[in-house]
Amino acid sequence: MTHSTDISQVPEGFKIRSISSGFLEIEYQRSGMKTLNGFLIVWLLGWSVACAFLLRSYLTGGVMDDGEPIPIWFVGLFWGAELLVACILLYSLFCRKVFKVDYSSLSMDVNVLWLHWQKSMRINEVIELQQVKDGGEGKDSFPSWGLKVIGEVNQDTKTFKLISRQPHSRSVWLGNVLAEHLGVPFKQCRT
Repeated sequence: MTHSTDISQVPEGFKIRSISSGFLEIEYQRSGMKTLNGFLIVWLLGWSVACAFLLRSYLTGGVMDDGEPIPIWFVGLFWGAELLVACILLYSLFCRKVFKVDYSSLSMDVNVLWLHWQKSMRINEVIELQQVKDGGEGKDSFPSWGLKVIGEVNQDTKTFKLISRQPHSRSVWLGNVLAEHLGVPFKQCRT
């Protein structure tokens, strides 16, 4: 990618933090999904109240409809659902990814609040970037696309997903920018 990148054409959610010969850094933060996030917040508030009442009832010797004591697995099931939805919501609201290309590697740093992890691949291992359709089939009515890196390490194929569940144009933009900067092919899906 050259210095002539038109910043006004960067899709929503992406921000070019640094670009120069041999170096690229793009930040990505989820955008959209406001309706789903709102639903999850409301659901989580109501579910939290129900979990608190269930735990209180369990601790004070409450019983089920059949007169048996409330089993701990039942309480655990409710709290497990609470934890799962809370994790999905936190990821949706606070996940930030930074894609970096330098002279030696392509890396993806993922940050969600205080959690951080990184995936990377050396540039000489990257074979191609590939757009994948990851939504819109069967009962999923919202077509979406992701982007993954395909590499070869010691004659084994290595892959990792950079983004998922995005509009076609966003994964195409990121795929083209990264592929051009890496000097590898970008295999695009048909819409």
